Amino acid sequence: MGSELRESKVGEAKKFMIWIPILISLGALCFSIYSWHQGNKRQKYFDSTNFNIVQNLWEKNPSYTL
Repeated sequence: MGSELRESKVGEAKKFMIWIPILISLGALCFSIYSWHQGNKRQKYFDSTNFNIVQNLWEKNPSYTL
């Protein structure tokens, strides 16, 4: 009776262990897609906005002009 219980626990553990690499891979894929999406949004922002900052650092009170 005890060995059957132990074997069933080992069988359940093996079933769980099979899914671990798949879950890790899916998590990495989701993170990769999210990172790509954020980078794509940032690149679109940089392409759409075009402004220069002029700095006046030679005075006591420096000023910044867009």
